[in-house]
Amino acid sequence: MDACTTCDRPLRWGRARLTDCDCGSSISSHATIRAGDGARLMSATLEGEVGGADLPPGLRLPALGDALGRLAWFVGTAADAGSDWRTRYIAKPDVTETESIMETAAAVLVDWPSGVGVWLDRIRHVHGPLGLTRTVARIRQSLEGVQYAEFLSAVSRHVEAFPEAPRKGWTRSIGVGAGQTWIDATRAAGRLGTTAGRVADMIEAGELTGSSSAAGGRRRLLISSNSVTQLAYRFASAIPAREAAARLGVSRHALEDLRGTGLLPYVRPPRLGGIARAYLPDDLDALADRVACMATAAGPSEPTSLFRMSLARSRRLSEVLRGILTGTFPVHAIAGVDDRPPFERLGVDPAKVRGIRLGADDVPTLDVARTARALRVSTRMVPVLVRAGCLSATGGSRLGRNSVDSRSVRDFPDRFVMARTLAASHTTSTKVVVRLLAAAGVSPVVPSNASDGISAVWLRTDIEAARGVPWPRRRLRRTSVRKIPSLTRRPGETLP
Repeated sequence: MDACTTCDRPLRWGRARLTDCDCGSSISSHATIRAGDGARLMSATLEGEVGGADLPPGLRLPALGDALGRLAWFVGTAADAGSDWRTRYIAKPDVTETESIMETAAAVLVDWPSGVGVWLDRIRHVHGPLGLTRTVARIRQSLEGVQYAEFLSAVSRHVEAFPEAPRKGWTRSIGVGAGQTWIDATRAAGRLGTTAGRVADMIEAGELTGSSSAAGGRRRLLISSNSVTQLAYRFASAIPAREAAARLGVSRHALEDLRGTGLLPYVRPPRLGGIARAYLPDDLDALADRVACMATAAGPSEPTSLFRMSLARSRRLSEVLRGILTGTFPVHAIAGVDDRPPFERLGVDPAKVRGIRLGADDVPTLDVARTARALRVSTRMVPVLVRAGCLSATGGSRLGRNSVDSRSVRDFPDRFVMARTLAASHTTSTKVVVRLLAAAGVSPVVPSNASDGISAVWLRTDIEAARGVPWPRRRLRRTSVRKIPSLTRRPGETLP
């Protein structure tokens, strides 16, 4: 019933007593009309699912009350393929219309899966191919999520039997087996020995197959039971952090560093209470193999092993591994230690690692000393070049430790030219170069300051655009370096 037969007012959800109308009359004394068998069966199925009862034989559909209710309501309202379908789908009809909707849903869902074919055949017979196309489009639009995958598969198999069936954008198989079932986050967390929040993180990370949908102010999760079983088998082989560190040949601190940076995935198996972190042997071996594939036999005489790098406080192992995997730091195989863990058999040249960090997007950043050696300038020139915009640093104009972008150092000779370069190309002195360019109106990016040891720097485009600069044509007599004891080169060094 919808209304009270005594006062003719609708029955409100918020009435004072469940069995009485607001006017005081008892609902149980009112005359009622018996609903049809299909409507009562469908209602009993929905109520039984909410209460945890078993579904009728043959009904393998979403194992959740709200999902099954939404599917039943959609099937009952979309059966006529009319233009007012959406209004009927979201409206609150009276009891008579609700009974007809549940009757239609019962004929389709309780008689599973043959009822789906009968339902589609009737829509095609009454409304033609256009009505069938509209219904298929509504199915794809309204029934999103893995909980409806089996229903979509049944519809897809039957639709393909029609010669004029809509095929564009409709997949043949959803990829869900006949024995696939879906469970909520609480049951999945219980089987895995973890929390429901951790189950949601596993779905986002791709470790579990499932879907998330809005349920009021919360999120409702549906997880494939097969994926939960497979993940439980993987958890059984997980090893704790101490054994994982020994298997790789690193310290416990370095292992946590690898986990925190995302280089090494972890799990929370039930046998550890679902709280402690553990690691899968396959993930450990995969990381070691990725690093080993980058190793070369030829290298320094005494490379520093990755195990020793994991013990260093000044350098994080995760940063070294990122540099190895991106090709920034060369890694070498250490001979004579084949019986050791993988990270004790691999090493790096400390000279190639020192003074280089990895910034954003794995771009190497250099310290002041390495930058000065790369540009063949003094260390006091590097902060000046950064403040002038000739070099980029991660901290902006403030020069921090290992903060000079290596790309700006590499591009510096193509964008800028120094006084010493122009003096060498025109066989003159830097003072003459500065005086001639100032007379020609070419302003330097970095002005010369002899007292502070700062050399002048110009934009290369400004130098190329300058016309009429009277460069000297005579060749200066250069003093031999060997006659000046203070400038004598030591082995392996270059003059500034």
